[in-house]
Amino acid sequence: MLLSQGRPELAEKELRQALVSQPNDSNCHALLAICLLERKQYTDATDEAAQAIHLAPDNSFSHYVMAEVMYHRNRYEESRQAVDVAIGLDPYDPDYFALAAAIDLEQKNWKAALKSAKQGLEVQPDHVRCINLRAMALTKLGRTDEAKHSIDVALLNAPEDSYTHANQGWTLLNQSKPTDAMNHFKEALRLDPNSEFARAGIVEAMKARNIIYRWLLQGFLLLSRYSGRVQLLIILGLLFGQRALVMLTDSFPILQPLTPFIIIAYIGLIWLSWCGTMLFNLVLRFDNFGRLVLSAKERMQSNIVAVYLLVAIGWLTAGILTGDVYLMMMTAPFLIAMIPLNGAFAAQNTTLFWIMTSATVVATLLAIQAGIPSIATEDAFLNSLRISGYSTWASLLFIGANNAKKI
Repeated sequence: MLLSQGRPELAEKELRQALVSQPNDSNCHALLAICLLERKQYTDATDEAAQAIHLAPDNSFSHYVMAEVMYHRNRYEESRQAVDVAIGLDPYDPDYFALAAAIDLEQKNWKAALKSAKQGLEVQPDHVRCINLRAMALTKLGRTDEAKHSIDVALLNAPEDSYTHANQGWTLLNQSKPTDAMNHFKEALRLDPNSEFARAGIVEAMKARNIIYRWLLQGFLLLSRYSGRVQLLIILGLLFGQRALVMLTDSFPILQPLTPFIIIAYIGLIWLSWCGTMLFNLVLRFDNFGRLVLSAKERMQSNIVAVYLLVAIGWLTAGILTGDVYLMMMTAPFLIAMIPLNGAFAAQNTTLFWIMTSATVVATLLAIQAGIPSIATEDAFLNSLRISGYSTWASLLFIGANNAKKI
């Protein structure tokens, strides 16, 4: 009862008292694991779930709890193994199928997620989590109209469910309807002020009011339907496609005037795809409501981005006032150094965070060095661009193409 009321501290106290007299009660250990999971004490939660399984290996609930713990630790393979055991022991619990669908979604296995959600709905047709997960899978498969209808049904069954409203908001964002999405995100936050799912959605909806970001967001959402490796291949395809176009213009001199525009457009596309989110987070800092919904991490990121932009604008202004092209070019190292900066904030793995942070520091130092007249500025300038360029591909390879693991 305490857990259902969102009071895991008090629930933990009751369970620990129960375990004093019943130390071998597997359900007590399993419920205690859930309490610890709610409090983000992942190691202790894992230990309690393991103890529950040890005491009652035939208890499906114990395996389900272990699966939930592994899911929240982003250890999806282990989570899937545990939930499969739970389903094998009890194939009539819709919660088990809902978790299986959630794992499939995290692994970008949309068809499997849809299948698992449907299996859960066969057991309980009005199961809200399964309905939501089915809608999310349909959205990723491009079947947004079906997804919206599915969530409409969920809202009829549970009009006060925060997650369902947030899910409807994301579905509407996929349909490029940020205003309608905003209404559902606001309702989700009214029902659950701590919903990160809704908070992230309302930030994206606010930024999507800008037509440029709306296009970017549609590109991000479309790209997110593919696995990390497919995303990497798409970016590489853009790279080689750009080079092929440059080679084409070399073969046909009449097209050569187009070459600079092709290169600039490609670089701008890549840069905006990586830095657009940070830039529009900065824009939200000037919106009365926008600054309230940004997380502490997003606010910190926007502050750092503001510094890089001010330095870049300073160089550009100096170049325009003096007519010095080199000073104008000095904006490039600082703008490109923002790419590994984005990678550092996107990393959920500590190792990747330090890799991208180190790349950002090196790229920034070289950019500063390139602006000092007394040293080999040209070498520093080129090295700064190289470091940032390599960091871009590192971001794609390690952050885009792999599932980041938490603790």
